Amino acid sequence: MVEATLVLPPFILGMILLISILPAIASVEGAVFSTCDELIKADARAAVISEPISAPIAVVSRIKRENPAIDAVMVTGYSYRHEGGNMNDLISLNLLLSAGGMNPLGRISSMHFEIGIRSRAITGRRRPNTGDESQFNRGEIYKRVYVFPRSGEKYHNGGCPFINPDCYMVYLTEGVKGNHTPCPNCHSERAALGTPVFCFWGEGTDYHFGSCNAVTKFYIEMDEMDAIDKGYGPCMSCGG
Repeated sequence: MVEATLVLPPFILGMILLISILPAIASVEGAVFSTCDELIKADARAAVISEPISAPIAVVSRIKRENPAIDAVMVTGYSYRHEGGNMNDLISLNLLLSAGGMNPLGRISSMHFEIGIRSRAITGRRRPNTGDESQFNRGEIYKRVYVFPRSGEKYHNGGCPFINPDCYMVYLTEGVKGNHTPCPNCHSERAALGTPVFCFWGEGTDYHFGSCNAVTKFYIEMDEMDAIDKGYGPCMSCGG
């Protein structure tokens, strides 16, 4: 009886405490899944569009939407298509999550969780090397060139007359919506704030999804060797 009197109350309190934090732990697991899923999407989009800001915006928005037990989400670290070890095109995201719960005394307590997710963008680029050293550590610097992924078979240098800001990517804001109208062909009015959209300098007042047929002249940057591996040839005007 004496042993039960001494042991049983702390045991019951411990079980109640464990049960009280299970919803927060489940929400953190859901946040990890949401983060991984959004980074997978960012990995896939990186093959066509460079969008260094949209991933953390999408992750934070989705975590708050799908995990109501999470009180606050803070991005503590983010790197887009960086190098690490002997890998390139890495996308890394670190988050600080705050979740509240009821303790055995009926008071609300706050718990903090740190998560870090790293993925690799699907760009088709080779690793910097096949050994243990990274390209950066070996001191190799490849020439950066520009290609038109939607149209074009050549790669260009930065001074080429073909490389111009006719089509540029922005993240949809209220300001963009105030100065442009949605494209009636791709129905970009369905785009949420923070979505990457495309506009044109000097002509047109619409904003478009990246998949719109009107978006054919946006360009991306890559290493010259990667451009050659993808089948691009040097521009006849600038020589690449």
